[in-house]
Amino acid sequence: MLYEVRDADLASGYLPRLEHKFDKLIYQRDNSESCGGSGFLSVKLEGDIRDSLRWGFTMVGTISPKLKFEEAYGYFDSEMDLEGHLDVTGQGTVNIPSGKEAQPAFNTDISGLAFSHPG
Repeated sequence: MLYEVRDADLASGYLPRLEHKFDKLIYQRDNSESCGGSGFLSVKLEGDIRDSLRWGFTMVGTISPKLKFEEAYGYFDSEMDLEGHLDVTGQGTVNIPSGKEAQPAFNTDISGLAFSHPG
């Protein structure tokens, strides 16, 4: 039975871990002048990326009388984990003129709509 190097539990020194935390403001706007002094919108993305790498190379050949490789094999494994959070924060006002009566959202009863699929 062949021994699989990929499945071996190696010390953590053999598995380099790359990690990066990010906190990026995507959009921000202060619109307080048109929203009664309190309007704003902010969208932020934050999280982290982690990656564990494992690689190996095997070469079969001779070194004497001259260097000659008969076979070569290499592998590269990567296990990536991404965790992110989107934070949307906003505040604004809605002005509805007084004297307007409520209007129906649909012209007909929504249950009156039908859907049909051939087959």
